[in-house]
Amino acid sequence: MVGDEENGITQIIHSRGVSLMFYNGFKEIVGIWLFFLFLPLNFVSAKNSDSLYTLKSNLDFNIATGGARDIELDNNFMYVLTSSGVRVYDISDVSNPMFLSGLDMEVDDIEVKNGILYASYYITGELFAVDYSDPTHPLRYDPVQVGGDAADVEIEGDRIYVARRFDGIGILDISNPISPILEYEIPAHSNGYFYDLDVEGDYLYVADNRRYTESLHIYDLDHFNLISSFMHTEGSGSRIRVSGDLAFLWADLEGVQIIDVSNKERPTYKSKFDFDDCINDIEANDAVAYLAYCRNGFVILDASDPLSPEMIGNFGSGWYNDIELLDNTCFLAKGSFGVKVIDVSTASSITELGEIETYGSAKNFDLKDNFAFIANERMGLYVVDMSDPANLKLSDIIESQGAFSDVEIKDHYAYVVDNEIGLLIFDISDPQEIFLVSSLSLDESPDEIAINRSRAYVTYFSSSISSSGIWVVDISDPLEPYLLTNIRNRFARNLIADGNILYYAVFGDGFNIIDVTDIHQPTVLGTIDLPIPIEGGGISLAIEGNFAYLAHSVGFGDLAWLMIIDISNRVYPFIIYEMTLEVGCDSYDLDLVVEDSIVYMSEREGVQIFDVTEKTNPVFVGKFQTRGTPYSLKMKDENIYIAEGNEGFSIYEPVELPFKGDVNSDGVVDALDVIKVVHHIIGLQLLKGEMFIRADCNSDGQITVLDVVGIVRAILGIEECSP
Repeated sequence: MVGDEENGITQIIHSRGVSLMFYNGFKEIVGIWLFFLFLPLNFVSAKNSDSLYTLKSNLDFNIATGGARDIELDNNFMYVLTSSGVRVYDISDVSNPMFLSGLDMEVDDIEVKNGILYASYYITGELFAVDYSDPTHPLRYDPVQVGGDAADVEIEGDRIYVARRFDGIGILDISNPISPILEYEIPAHSNGYFYDLDVEGDYLYVADNRRYTESLHIYDLDHFNLISSFMHTEGSGSRIRVSGDLAFLWADLEGVQIIDVSNKERPTYKSKFDFDDCINDIEANDAVAYLAYCRNGFVILDASDPLSPEMIGNFGSGWYNDIELLDNTCFLAKGSFGVKVIDVSTASSITELGEIETYGSAKNFDLKDNFAFIANERMGLYVVDMSDPANLKLSDIIESQGAFSDVEIKDHYAYVVDNEIGLLIFDISDPQEIFLVSSLSLDESPDEIAINRSRAYVTYFSSSISSSGIWVVDISDPLEPYLLTNIRNRFARNLIADGNILYYAVFGDGFNIIDVTDIHQPTVLGTIDLPIPIEGGGISLAIEGNFAYLAHSVGFGDLAWLMIIDISNRVYPFIIYEMTLEVGCDSYDLDLVVEDSIVYMSEREGVQIFDVTEKTNPVFVGKFQTRGTPYSLKMKDENIYIAEGNEGFSIYEPVELPFKGDVNSDGVVDALDVIKVVHHIIGLQLLKGEMFIRADCNSDGQITVLDVVGIVRAILGIEECSP
């Protein structure tokens, strides 16, 4: 007998033949009858031996389109602002930043204090607070209206200062960190345009970007009074950083001005440093300024003699967006190329510690020994050293002239499809020194490749559907490949070559088996038509033994089909099972891999797993989330390797599955687990992740009253939940 339960449960009474629970405030009464027969509530199921997967390591190729724009550091965490949101990394080992979480949000500037991130949005004038006390699970709160064009944000003490362009400065109280309150407003001075600000000690310094007006304003933070304004040239103030008695002000037309602000009422111009280039960010420490230029890279400026500043260090070239300092370590946001980490303890000899590579999109790959070869579209072929799976290292990048769409390894050669050029063959005997040995021009748009024996089969798309098909290339001598023929076929995909037999999915139609013993007169052996024609959907094919597994989606919706096809007789293949799945599928984010009668099927945000030991009765095992869209899957040594598009390349390892029925993970299956499931069914408290898997007693991928019945039967010892 169990007493009153929180959240609206008023009764759980009687141990024999009574209603389990009644809910206050619900029009419908949920009644589920349990017959406990005085059995103890600590019945424990046998342990489940199946396994799901957890992220083992990742090589990040792309933070987001537009790349790293702004960086903030807080304790051992780095927060990176991209055009699609915020990414958080653990930088306790600065040479190997580790990705923790991402949060999609459109904002313009970020600041972080004590695990709380504040983000401003220029267009709406809003300020968002996000709780990162658990960096892997950020909690975003409702925005606060700060007015104006909220852009630059600075934190000092219990206040946030927001530069609002034409509307001056908004000052917010954050003594309650997750609920900022607009406390005070400073209007723009003399029709100014407040672009950037810095807080140093008891003073607020504002860069005014309105040309021909004062370019620097200084305010007293005790009473928010204007103390002085400064203009030395016609240049407008765009960036300001203050350290001690020196202010470093970038004035658009005049470079970096060095201003003595020891007397706040009479700032004094000292000198300037002009690199004939725009500046995106300035950081300052004592008399040293760190400058992020648009074309000239990263520069360190020594202004210990303010009248004669000297460049004492320079790193890289091109565009840097933002700078953050941590002792002698500098983090540089380099747009689409990501974040570079450098040691600036010796400015004249800057040392690169590491970087997060953030450009490109990993789509297809192949494995050989301890290396992964990843077709990374227009960024080329990425070679990843996996000798330490927990610490993936980028070994080499082979640049592309067009866009690398697929790669296949045979012996010590990598066969790469460039969809603008054709077939490229690289010698990978030494993964540290890869070189091109031959190439073959192919018309139209080559897309995927499959290799068997001495032939390479390359699918291609044409503007004319009837002209699409498969190029057949002789690669008996990789140094001199030559075209044998092409097989006309509509949109062939996921080509699998087994001796002289080709299996492939036909985009929009179904599944084909072709005998290519006579390559010039291939014979169609058998076909399977799709029950629903595809319009913009995805399709994938895998084969194990005498069975083919075909997954396809319709359009860009949330439905997909998994078909199991008996191909023991290639002339008469037939469908022995078909299931409809609720998944998130984009056009090409559907892939399959089969290992020991376990099917792994990708969808938009993860991988679903099915046990197909009994071909006519597949069992849903579970699902695990991925960091990005899983475009391509491969299995090796029980690990699963995934190309995740803009999120790079990841390795997932198997973990012990929670045993079914024990929803609250307390080691027993009892009435409290039933309560959790009913909470989910009526929408009171939804179950996610591992708790969802535990609650899905019949392993059908959803939680219903049938799961409640199954858990009750487990409690009574009648039968356990499905594996």
